[in-house]
Parts: sequence; C-alpha cells; structure tokens
Amino acid sequence: MDKKLIEKCISLYHSGGSRMDVSRLLMNELGIKKSAAKVRAKTIWDNHFEEDYVPVSGRGEDGDDIKEYSGVMKDGSSKLDVKDENHAMAESKSDNVRTLDDLLRVCEVDLDYWEVERHIINKWEVAAKDEDGILRHAPLYQVKAWLKKREVKNAQEIVDYFNQALSQISPKSQPRNKGGKYMYEVSIPDLHLSKLSWEPESGQDYNIKIAVELFKDACAALISKINLEEVDKLILPIGNDFFNSEGYSSSTTAGTLQHEDSRWQKSFSIGCNLVTEVVDELAKDVNVEIVLVPGNHDMERNYYLGEFLRAWYKNSEAVTVNNSPTTRKYVEFGENLILFTHGNEEKQTELPLLMATEHPSFSKCKYRTVHLGHLHMHQLKEDKGVTVRVLPSLCAADSWHSKKAYVNNRRAAMGFLYDPEYGEVANYFYNIS
Repeated sequence: MDKKLIEKCISLYHSGGSRMDVSRLLMNELGIKKSAAKVRAKTIWDNHFEEDYVPVSGRGEDGDDIKEYSGVMKDGSSKLDVKDENHAMAESKSDNVRTLDDLLRVCEVDLDYWEVERHIINKWEVAAKDEDGILRHAPLYQVKAWLKKREVKNAQEIVDYFNQALSQISPKSQPRNKGGKYMYEVSIPDLHLSKLSWEPESGQDYNIKIAVELFKDACAALISKINLEEVDKLILPIGNDFFNSEGYSSSTTAGTLQHEDSRWQKSFSIGCNLVTEVVDELAKDVNVEIVLVPGNHDMERNYYLGEFLRAWYKNSEAVTVNNSPTTRKYVEFGENLILFTHGNEEKQTELPLLMATEHPSFSKCKYRTVHLGHLHMHQLKEDKGVTVRVLPSLCAADSWHSKKAYVNNRRAAMGFLYDPEYGEVANYFYNIS
C-alpha cells in the first residue's frame, strides 16, 4: 500500500476516527470493496498505530458511536463542542495540553454538570524548519474527551455518601453531666443564608458572607447571656428557610425564583460548615439537641443538612439530631412542651388544638409553647393555654419584600431559658441596630 495513504490513515486515527472511517477512506482511494477495506484498516491499526487508552473495540467497529465527532480541527486549538444538553466533546491538539486534566482545564469544562464518558490521548512527532532553516522535531499531542451530562444522585445516595464519608471524622464527645438545671434555646430562624440583597434597591445589603457572620455573632451573644454551667441541655433549631432556595434551580420548593449570592454547591457546603463549627464549640461545654425545622424555601435541602449533621455527630454522645420527616417537631422538658414549625402551612388559631391531639404529653405539661418562623417579625399571643410566638429574623429585605413594603421589621435572634418546673423564666434578644 502507498506510504502516503498509510500516513493519511494514521492521521485519521490520530484525529479520533474509527476503523469504519478509515475503511471508507480506503474504499474511495483504492476502489476496493468494504470487506477488503475493513481488513486493511485493521492491519494499519495493528501494525502502524499506537494508542494510549482506547482498545480497538473502543473505536467502534461501525463508527456510529463517534461519527458526529470525527474530523480534524482546522486551527488545532482547544475546543468544547456542546452537541445538546446531554452530550458534548472537548478536544485539543497542541504541545501544551497533554493530559485529560489539562484538557478539562483549558476547555473550562464544568464538572458539576459534565462527566467524562471516555477519552483518548495520542502523541506523534512533527517536523518543521525554524527561522534558520534547520529542521526541528517536536511532539504534538491530541487529547479528546466525550462528555455526558452528570446524573443527579437521589436523596438516598446523598445520605449514604454522607454517612460513609464522615464516619471516619465524626467528632467523638461524651455527654456533659454537670448537674445543670435549665434548658436553653438559641433560635435563629429564617437566616436565608445565600439570599442576595442590594442596598440601593432594597435598603440593605445582604449576602452569604454577611449571613455567616450574623449567625456566628448571634450565637455567641445569646450564649453569653447565660451561665452554661447551669444548663442541662441546649436546643438549637435549624431550618426555617436556612438556605433560601433548593439549590440548583435557585428557586423555592414551590418554584419561586430567588436572588442567590452563591453557587448552590458552595452555599450548601458553607451552611454545613457553619452549623458544625458552632455546634462543635458548644458541645465542649453543654449537651446540644439540633432540631431540623423544614421551611417553604428549602424543604429538601433542610433534610439533606439534617442527614449531614446526623452523620457528622454519629460518634458524639453530647450532640443529638432530630431530623424526622415531620414538619412539626416537639421538645419536652419537665413541665415544658415546645412545638417548632415554620408556620407557612398551619393556621395559628388551630395550633393549640393540634398540639393537644398530636402530642401525648400535652395534658401533663403546664407550659405549652409554639415557635414559628416564616413572617420575619416578632409576635406574641396566648390562645387556650398555649403561647404562640412568631420569631424575628436576622436577614435583610430583598427586592421583592421592598416592592411589597414588607420592610423595617425588627431584625433579631432570640434565646429562651426554661426551668423544668416554672417554664420559661427568661428570654434574650440579639438585635441588629
């Protein structure tokens, strides 16, 4: 066979062509039948071509699997070619891009969206005269990757991942038995961690960095109000729109679009780290019960956060996590019965009867309290022996709240001290001036 034709076939293999592509080339050039062309294409592969990653079978006998990606790029530059929402191809032919990681980097492939289905790496020598007319040899690399849309893992796979990944690093701590008398609740509902507000538009700036600092400052300030030596257990309700949106969609659970300050993966990681950083420190001095309270902005992500925390503290006897699927969570302490719920579903007037029929300790507990979020304001009323309190929020108004004139509410977080016999004996505010 003509040497130039063999080199032409080798070049086609280097560009990612299949054996069928080479067979077609030979059929056109030599005027031979398909069966004979396929034999010669295989002979050229076996005797003249060295492939680093993909075996002969990976090239596709009929060429259909890579047909739409065949061909040599004219300018030799790196390129990401998106075929549709589920398929793309990244390719580079140069001296600088030599590995798959190099290719993904220069093509700026979003690995949160794409995953590599398969790839090839080829290398050959090229010769060219320099400015002095001297023939120089240099290596040329071709790196090509076929991409497919990354599959979104279901909730159980995420839960299993957290349990497995964190099992080795879960902090180990013993329960704090100091003989404390009281229970203390630190409530910071409706943080809306990744909400984005712009002061010229809504009157106040708010973003993920501000939210993190406010949460930490509020916890520290409210803890400083009491003597932890006198506290038997600390209650930390987490949720009530902790994240602001469900994440990837940048919308609420019901589908309302939100203004987000951060990528959904980043905001979730920051939220997990924020809670564990605060609780890890608290657990050095007091037993902590984390109560996950689902909100209407991030019901799913709130549950994932709860499973993360449950896995993180699986080896801790000082920290317990209540992440049951119900939207209403109860805490019983002596004569106290406290209901935590977001407040977007139930009518406030029905909550006393709901408590009475839903929890068996209603009749034996003298002090019954409901703590709600959702409204971003402070309200207090008593109905049929049940104290219903709507808790304030630390987050600023966004453009929607500003347009609706839902502004100028007190921005605050609260702490509540409970005596097992006399009920709520003190409450404290952390206010934003």
